[in-house]
Amino acid sequence: MKPLPSSLCQRLLNGPLQVGDLELAEDWLSREFQALETEPEADIPSLGEPWHCPLLTTDEGNTAATPGRLHALAPFYLLEGAWLARIALPTNGHETVSALLLRIFLDMVGLEDPTQSPPLRFRARLIREGIQLPPLHGPGFFIRADFPASILRFCTWHLVLMHRPRRFLPELLGYTLAHACRVAESEEEPGLPALRSRQAAWAREAVDAGSRQGLCGERMNRGWALYIRYCRAVLDELPAWETEPNMTQEARLAGIIKAKLPHALGYHTRVRLQGKSLDDWLREQTGDLVPLLHALRESPRVQVQCPAASRLLRAMDFGGPMFGVFSASERQAFLNWIEAPNLPPTPVDETAAGNPESRDDTDPPSARAAPPPQARRLRRELYLALLRAESPDDAPPEAEAVIRRVLRRTRWLHPLRWGAPPFEYSAESLRAFTETRHRAEIDRYRPLQGAPKVDRDFCRWVIRQLAPAILNDGAWLADIAGPAEHLDEVRRYLLRIYVDELGAGHPEWNHPNVYRRLLEEQGIDLPAFDSEAFAQHPTLLDTAFEIPLYLLAIGLFGERYRPEQLGLNLAIELSGLGAGYPRAIDILRYHGMDPTIIRLHLSIDNLASGHAAWAREAIVLYLDEIRRLGGRTAVEPAWRRVWLGYQSLQAASLGLTACIVGRYALHRWGWRV
Repeated sequence: MKPLPSSLCQRLLNGPLQVGDLELAEDWLSREFQALETEPEADIPSLGEPWHCPLLTTDEGNTAATPGRLHALAPFYLLEGAWLARIALPTNGHETVSALLLRIFLDMVGLEDPTQSPPLRFRARLIREGIQLPPLHGPGFFIRADFPASILRFCTWHLVLMHRPRRFLPELLGYTLAHACRVAESEEEPGLPALRSRQAAWAREAVDAGSRQGLCGERMNRGWALYIRYCRAVLDELPAWETEPNMTQEARLAGIIKAKLPHALGYHTRVRLQGKSLDDWLREQTGDLVPLLHALRESPRVQVQCPAASRLLRAMDFGGPMFGVFSASERQAFLNWIEAPNLPPTPVDETAAGNPESRDDTDPPSARAAPPPQARRLRRELYLALLRAESPDDAPPEAEAVIRRVLRRTRWLHPLRWGAPPFEYSAESLRAFTETRHRAEIDRYRPLQGAPKVDRDFCRWVIRQLAPAILNDGAWLADIAGPAEHLDEVRRYLLRIYVDELGAGHPEWNHPNVYRRLLEEQGIDLPAFDSEAFAQHPTLLDTAFEIPLYLLAIGLFGERYRPEQLGLNLAIELSGLGAGYPRAIDILRYHGMDPTIIRLHLSIDNLASGHAAWAREAIVLYLDEIRRLGGRTAVEPAWRRVWLGYQSLQAASLGLTACIVGRYALHRWGWRV
């Protein structure tokens, strides 16, 4: 089995993706599924049956996992559930299958209680055991490349499925069911059996719903088999990983030295190894550090008989020439390497090391030509392209232009005193602004007395024109979900908002589904919102697609536009509180229309403990972190971007608002269009 470059895992998890990375990884995964079709795995349990694979314990009396085994398994356990991070996208978040899988994902990341998240509890265990690994979101986690090949490959499948949740939906269902049906080990965290049991029930329900939906059962079985196959591959590789420590320690040490090598050159001209200076060794051995490590082991700086007394280690202690260069865990890695038996040199995989002469069609295509730019899409075509994008890598080139155009329009409107006036940021001033604005809106509300100024037909027309936007409710936060360790406090607030918009795993609570019921009740017959027929429907205005275009685009590029996304989110959650929503509820009730969609937003968007409060706290936390990292001077530019995002909602809505106001004016003058 050819090893995958660890840098590919790093890019799939944290970006930025190189041209063709995703297509290449997707092709690898497709080959795995094809192999399972032509050469089925032996002794695979039937779909949905409980199965055993003791990764954390040995077969002999449930012996506790060694530190080496815990280290080797870290990527697998820390990425648990990552393949479901994008399962509920704007295009499918309303479906039963996605809703059930979303429940499993939220269980895994511990959205309501992070202390119950299995990946976070595994990280805590690593810390208790003294195993220091970089955070998943850092640049060094996979680059160190000191994990078993089967683990790296398994994690690659996790991440490809994360990027392609719709394309591989049947396989993802089986994959998730296999994960949930693996019997918990005695070495795993307390409470895990109950968690797995409820997840298995949801996964089985999702598989049944997928079957009713027409998803291919054979493909589900292949996803089930792939997960079990790689669990077994990991189990087979772990004993060699533990019984050949030199190979492990050597790879770990090479990763540590590679990370520091660019800053080490020039400081070691007097250190001699086999007649050459250490600087010369470092210059010559940038790709393969094994010869350097063997020369170091054979030098007087290493005492194999008394490893702790080695001059190499003493140089890292207080007063030594390398004090402060290596952390305590890195010093321990040197000690472990010295204590390990002197085995033959570790074979180096030239592909993973980056030897261009060894590359073939399975190597990362860093030099592949970018696809030619597509022709400029019209607004409605772009809506479909953004809605169908599973990953930022799929977004058409015009996607970012949508964001830039709205933000540019927002800046143009600023001199006209459009919207709320800007103010100097502090946590107190932001809270005062939201409270004052909310109170002013509440004071503007007057209960409806008599007939409203708009009739039922006008209401039905507005409901129709708002469909493209509300059927994509939550789209501006579609990029927020990720592995449990990626979810800091800011992202957890935003994820809670996004999950509520999608119904928190309950299709009947899903906001777009609530709106679909209103459309159906009013006899407004529209095609599926992700279809060409919907995008080209003659009864929908062009301007009806401006808001969803912006929401979908910023939901794909939130990582790049996080300040603007935070401001936009606050504007959306505050937008109807006070007078707007109650007035709309009064009008709908007068005409005998169901106001549930508006009443729902009025309650959960509340400023006391709902979405508006979470949106505000997310901004405060984000800017606190900016201050911590960049100092006070970094806060003001970040705040200006947040405020720009806040004002951008009105700029994005300008076209549709103008059409609605124009239609209302005609209506008041007695024209019926």
